[in-house]
Amino acid sequence: FPSHDTARHRGLNAAKTPAVDLVKAQALLERLGNSTLGTVAAVIATTACRTGEALGMRWCDLDLESEQPTWVVRQTLSIDRHGRERLGETTKTGRERTLSLTPRVCAMLRAQRARVAQMRLKVGDSWHDLDLVFPSSIGTIWSQKIFGHQMKPHFAEVGPTYGWRQFRTGGLTQLFAAGFAAIEVSKVGGHSKTSTTLDIYGRLLPERNRAAIEHLTDVYALTDVPERGQTA
Repeated sequence: FPSHDTARHRGLNAAKTPAVDLVKAQALLERLGNSTLGTVAAVIATTACRTGEALGMRWCDLDLESEQPTWVVRQTLSIDRHGRERLGETTKTGRERTLSLTPRVCAMLRAQRARVAQMRLKVGDSWHDLDLVFPSSIGTIWSQKIFGHQMKPHFAEVGPTYGWRQFRTGGLTQLFAAGFAAIEVSKVGGHSKTSTTLDIYGRLLPERNRAAIEHLTDVYALTDVPERGQTA
């Protein structure tokens, strides 16, 4: 398990990460289309999940056919103290959470299921059945390092500092900007404490900051601007 200092360091890094440019993010998603990379990107963009959680997604955790489709996040792909990637039985916080899935993402996941079925047929008995939605070519975990390498040229077209963290940071920040309560954003982000969500992602956007100040100005009836030289 990461030490308190390590967790705090990651939190500080997330707080310093610039939120994704929405126009560029939309262009990137459109460019990736319905491919496997595009499906992972769409999942992360619409649920603000961690990359490891997306790569650890299993078919048994998905309900794509209900009136309100969902994904129960139960495991994550992480790196242990020896630098080895492994699937954890729980998420980073040790708690599972349920996230809603949009019709577009559901359609993309169904297409991904067909791709996985073809991959399985191709390798036959060499397939490792881990029930992963985004497996390697033989059914094992899709290494985050390999995944990141494959995405690198696509992110390079968006900007030199862009990566998956911007999708998560940008998504959670936009939820705050849209007026969602901290407890709601915390549940989507999978934080064990609401204070973590507030500290890392609850920074007021410039336009929200101005709106907050203007609201307080109205509350205290300080909208009239005194003439220069006028004193109390």
